[in-house]
Amino acid sequence: MATVERLYVHPAYTVINPVTGVYNDNDIALIRLAHPITFTDNIRPICLPTAYGQYLQQFAEKTYTAAGWGRTTPGGPGSDTLMAVKVPVVSKGECEISYTESQYYWFVCPRGVTCRHVISDKQLCAGGIQGEGTCDGDSGGPLMMSDGLNPTTYYVVGITSYGMKKKDGSCVSGVPDVFTRVSEYIPWILDTIY
Repeated sequence: MATVERLYVHPAYTVINPVTGVYNDNDIALIRLAHPITFTDNIRPICLPTAYGQYLQQFAEKTYTAAGWGRTTPGGPGSDTLMAVKVPVVSKGECEISYTESQYYWFVCPRGVTCRHVISDKQLCAGGIQGEGTCDGDSGGPLMMSDGLNPTTYYVVGITSYGMKKKDGSCVSGVPDVFTRVSEYIPWILDTIY
């Protein structure tokens, strides 16, 4: 188990932005570990989408890979095995409509069906396939793309932020999950780590 030296939560993080209505706005944090870690099959570096990474994203397939240790069954514990799922990118407009029209919209819009779900330009949506997606315990995990030239080199394009939930707390599949768009935070990440 790694010891955390310091946690850096984005200074503008809000659960619900009172001005824009964006849920989990600026949902990103950095953790500085006290000691170096040993790399394994499941623990290894991932590239940031700097200028080269953003260039590659223009040519990337419209499917990314989400990974995490979250629940695989409703109400169950987190997975003992690192799980990964390929998820299609969903446009901002389609994502907003999926949330607003969902019968489970109370989770992100306590006012009910009269409010419109807002996806920020600093977020991206992926998934929406029945039976596949992220769930509790996956938050903070990567949404990744391979650079295509070297299949073992990955870029973190998103960070798992949230998904739709039922009133019993179980995750809803068939509705896209929302991720923090990492490329929007490169200046903050670099300023924080150096």
